[in-house]
Amino acid sequence: MFYDKISDEERFIIKSSAYSAIDKYNISSLPVTLDTICKNNLFNLTSIQRLSFMTGTPVDEYLSTCGGYGYLYYSSDRDRYFIFYNEDLGPKLSMWTIIFLIAEIELNYVYPDRITYLSLDDLYLQTFASYFAAPDPILCECDITSPYNIVNTCNLPVKNAVCKSRILKKHFPSTALDEHLKFKFSKYIDSYKKEKPPSAPTPDGFHR
Repeated sequence: MFYDKISDEERFIIKSSAYSAIDKYNISSLPVTLDTICKNNLFNLTSIQRLSFMTGTPVDEYLSTCGGYGYLYYSSDRDRYFIFYNEDLGPKLSMWTIIFLIAEIELNYVYPDRITYLSLDDLYLQTFASYFAAPDPILCECDITSPYNIVNTCNLPVKNAVCKSRILKKHFPSTALDEHLKFKFSKYIDSYKKEKPPSAPTPDGFHR
């Protein structure tokens, strides 16, 4: 479980960064969507397929250099981030890719005027992405704690949802940032509780 491979202090710092980013991108409901993130105009977002069409460079040439997912570029002249992603991955995995690239921005992985490639195995990026896409105080408040419900509500990959479900069983003192997020998500929380979906049919949270 990747949560166990970083220290409590590191996890707290990353979690705080993820929750601050939720505020920065004005996210107030789950799942996190492209529309919500793009409304803030904090970066340029383009699919690699569109980039290929615009430049006349074969798609495979771009995909082969970025592992098939996406990459990030920061222009110091324009003071602007440019995110490129593979839209053929489908909406859920494309969104997960974009969240990872946002994590690279927020955790200062990016060097000016250089391409930053995606590392899906990076534990710090995984931790940030899981807190950003599935904030603990909202999941707990809505009782979204099984892997099944986390996957369906937040669009996390199954392995990340399993890790998230395990960490939610631990008890951590509530912080001011936790309370702020619950206030920010209050309309979503009220709506979710009124229309709460049925629980998973098996104890481990998965359909058989």
